[in-house]
Amino acid sequence: ELAMISIGDRLDNKYVVKRRLGGGGFGEVFLAHDEIPDRQVAIKVLLRAQDGDHSNLVHEMQALARLCPAGYRRCC
Repeated sequence: ELAMISIGDRLDNKYVVKRRLGGGGFGEVFLAHDEIPDRQVAIKVLLRAQDGDHSNLVHEMQALARLCPAGYRRCC
């Protein structure tokens, strides 16, 4: 199942999707432009979890949190 967003889409009236960066077992990742404060961000669009099991996603989020300084993380 592919993500339901396209290049050029505006998300949350703030992020403009620029291009697809890649994808894998959890979903697809896109490069987007955050108009305020004028920066590039990565947006991950999740595929549906089987049987409501989100344990792998939680593990991925925890690993990412360890890599990124608190001032550089943003969850939407």
